Amino acid sequence: MTIRDTVVVLALLLRLAFAGPGHAGDAQPSSNARALLADLRFPADRPLAYVERQRSPMFKRAVESRGRVWRTADGALYMQVETPRQELRCIEAGSLTILRPEQAPPPATVLPAAAFTRIRHQFRLTPQRPGQLLLLTASALLNGDLAWVLQHFELSAETEREPGTAQSLVLQPKDPGTRQGMANITLSIEGDQLRTVAADRGRRGSLSLDFWPLLP
Repeated sequence: MTIRDTVVVLALLLRLAFAGPGHAGDAQPSSNARALLADLRFPADRPLAYVERQRSPMFKRAVESRGRVWRTADGALYMQVETPRQELRCIEAGSLTILRPEQAPPPATVLPAAAFTRIRHQFRLTPQRPGQLLLLTASALLNGDLAWVLQHFELSAETEREPGTAQSLVLQPKDPGTRQGMANITLSIEGDQLRTVAADRGRRGSLSLDFWPLLP
């Protein structure tokens, strides 16, 4: 081996030692992404307003539902749909329960959560279905379950942005089967608040959840 060959080999070894398993620049986005998720705050029993949108080539316009969302101290996430049809969704321990009132409410009347007593559907959520993955991801994020997010996604954060604007974070599913139905999930984060969870389904359209504080 010549001196030149030796220098090249040593240079490659040093590059591998300092860069780790990926590129040298990979560590910063991953570190930033983890920090963003770890800093999210969603106090228990403090509702947020939300809108859920589904866009598809099959629809002329986005299909929307609106309501409020809150979590309990034991980790259950509740989504009270106020329009177009009133129902209460409970996401707990990976399962979804949909409840409706015993009787249809009068027009323009928003029922209290206690009025939803009739179980309409109840089933286990699976990350392989895009719509269900979106709900599982939102539940994990709002409950601060970083371990679940890291189990199912690779993280990358946008490092360049204007001061005072929202930070974007992209979650890429680790499971190849999941990626066939959902390319990625993009989060919009303002400070320690989650504002948007948007799923890109490619030619099939998109799914999104937007959150904001309720007006007093």
